Amino acid sequence: MNARFAFLATVAALALPCASAIAEEPTRFYCDRTALSAEQRVQIRTFGHTLHDAVQRSRELPNGYEFEFASDAPTYQALVQYIPLERACCPFFEFNVRVAPNGGKLYWSLTGPTGVKDFIREELAWLFER
Repeated sequence: MNARFAFLATVAALALPCASAIAEEPTRFYCDRTALSAEQRVQIRTFGHTLHDAVQRSRELPNGYEFEFASDAPTYQALVQYIPLERACCPFFEFNVRVAPNGGKLYWSLTGPTGVKDFIREELAWLFER
């Protein structure tokens, strides 16, 4: 029984550094462009142009960004149609839409796991251009 215990303790001791090395590896982000049909790729670009023209400000969050838009109907419609398409190719994002009362601003927060901010800045750079 002692030999068996010693063997299991050795295996556990060897496995711990491997498990922590795996846990420390950064998450890799990528967009699966094959998730969208040709028609959907045209749609996401069209909605993206509307959002680009309407974005007023961006704010950094601990795990992503929040974008502020005027709360007009075309912008709102473009955003709620853009999100399912973006979600199909980038399933690691968390999306939140907030509409302020009394005709206030439209807010979209795009967040995710550690490291996602760099990905957002690179892949969705057009949202930061004004």
